[in-house]
Amino acid sequence: LSDGEINFAVLRIPSKDDPSKAEIGVHHFGFGVEDAQAMERKLAEMGNERLPDIPGNNQYFEIQMS
Repeated sequence: LSDGEINFAVLRIPSKDDPSKAEIGVHHFGFGVEDAQAMERKLAEMGNERLPDIPGNNQYFEIQMS
């Protein structure tokens, strides 16, 4: 769903304990930045660690470039 500025997705995220059931609540959120690489560097400088990519429904994060 989108109003042209904000996008909202309703997804069925499988439960870690029982994949036949869905997780309840907010699973994740996203935001846009002007320069993804610069943001990654800044976060690393602040002591944050980039988690490895995990494909499929158990993905920690994704980077989309436009």
